[in-house]
Amino acid sequence: MSKSIGPGFVWILLAFLALGLVYGLVIPPFENLDEIEHFGVIRYIADTGRLPVHGTPAAQMYHYRQEASQPPLYHLLSAGLVRLLGLRADDTEAYLRFNPRVACGPNAPFLYDNRAILYHNPHLNRFPWSGALQMLHLLRFWSTLLQSLTVVGTYALARRAFPGRPEIHLLATAIVAFNPQFLFVASGVNNDNLVTPLATWGLYLVLHLWQEGLSVQRVLGLGFLIGLAGLAKLSGWLLLPLALGVILLRALRPPQREPDRSSTKFGHWSFGHFSLVIGHSFLVILPALALSGWWFWRNWRLYGDLTALAPMLLLVGLRGSPIYPWNAVGLMFRSFWGQIPCSFYPAGFYVLYALLSALGAAGLAWGWRRLAPGERWATALCAVWFLLVVAGWMRWDLMTPAPGGRLLFPALPAVALLLATGISSLMGHWSFGH
Repeated sequence: MSKSIGPGFVWILLAFLALGLVYGLVIPPFENLDEIEHFGVIRYIADTGRLPVHGTPAAQMYHYRQEASQPPLYHLLSAGLVRLLGLRADDTEAYLRFNPRVACGPNAPFLYDNRAILYHNPHLNRFPWSGALQMLHLLRFWSTLLQSLTVVGTYALARRAFPGRPEIHLLATAIVAFNPQFLFVASGVNNDNLVTPLATWGLYLVLHLWQEGLSVQRVLGLGFLIGLAGLAKLSGWLLLPLALGVILLRALRPPQREPDRSSTKFGHWSFGHFSLVIGHSFLVILPALALSGWWFWRNWRLYGDLTALAPMLLLVGLRGSPIYPWNAVGLMFRSFWGQIPCSFYPAGFYVLYALLSALGAAGLAWGWRRLAPGERWATALCAVWFLLVVAGWMRWDLMTPAPGGRLLFPALPAVALLLATGISSLMGHWSFGH
C-alpha cells in the first residue's frame, strides 16, 4: 500500500472543514440536533466539576434533560476545553426563548413554515460573540475538528481495504465528507461527534488485526479504543463483538507462508487455538472495562441500571405505537442523508441518494466475484459492522421512537466504502490523481 497521500484527499478534507465551519455559522444558535441538552451537560461539568444527575434542581437550570445519563467522554473533553479557555455561559437563558409558532411535531411534515424552535434576536446573535454564544461556536468548531478524524479514518480504512484502488479511496471519503446530514451533525454540539471517529478508527484497527494477525500490542490498542468509544456513546460497545469475532476467526487461520494476506483457509480447532482466543479476548475486554467500568458502577449506584437507559427512557418516553417497517426504513434513510430539526427536505432532494445507494448495492452484488479474496473479506467486515449498528438502532427504536439517521453514523464510513466499491465495480477502474 502506497504511503503517499494524494492531493485529492487533501482537497476533500479541506472542503469538509470549510463546509463544517459554514454550517456552524449559518445554523442558528442551539438549533442543531439535541444541542441545548448536550451544551447543558458540558456547561454543568465546566461550572461544577461534576457529572450531572437526573432528578436534581440543576436539571431544570441547565436544560440537560435525557443527556445527563449519556456516556460522558465527549462532554468531559469539551468541558475541559471550556475551562482551559476560561469561558463562561451564564447568559444562556437569554438564548433559550422557545418559539410558540414553530411548525414542529406529528402534524408538521407537510408544512413549510417557521422551523426554528427558538426565538432568535439578530442583534443578540451578531459577531463578536461573548458568553454562551462564544462557548457554543467554540464547541461547534471543536466538534467539526473531531469529525475530521472520521474523514481521515475513512480514507485510511479504504486504503487498507483496497490498496492500489485510489478511485475507491477518494469516492468513499467524499461520500462521508459531503453527506449533508453528516455535515449538519458535525457542525453541532453532540456526542455523535466523538463516537463516530472512534468507531471509524476502531473498524480500521479490527481490519488491521485481521490482515496482520494477532499480537499483544494490536489487541491491547483495540481494547483501549473500544473503551473510549463505549465511554463516548453506548453504540461504541458494538465494536466489542466485532473484535471478538475477528479474534476467533484469526486464531483459526493458519500462519501465512506467502506474502499474500488474502488466504481464506482456516486450520482445525485445537487447545492452542482455544487458549489463543481466550487470552486475546481478555486483552480486548480488560482495557475496555478499565477505562469505562467506573461509569457503569456509578450508574448502578445512582439508578440501579448499569447503562443508565432507564432514567433516560423516563424522559424521552417509551414507544406507544407499533413499528411499521417500511415507514421506519424510509424515515431512517431520509434522515441518514439529510434532515433539519422538525422537518425533512423536499422529496426530490433524496433522489440522488436513492440512486447512489441503488447503484452501490447493485454494483457490489455484480462485482463481488471480481474482488480479490482479501478485498472480499474487508468488504464483508464492513457489512457485518453495518448490520451490528443497524441491530443496535433497531433495539433502541423498539424502546422509544428513534428514526434519526445519525444513530447509524458509527457505520457511515463502512457504508461509504461499500457504496464506493459497488460504484467502482460498475464503472470499472478510472484514473484518479493521488
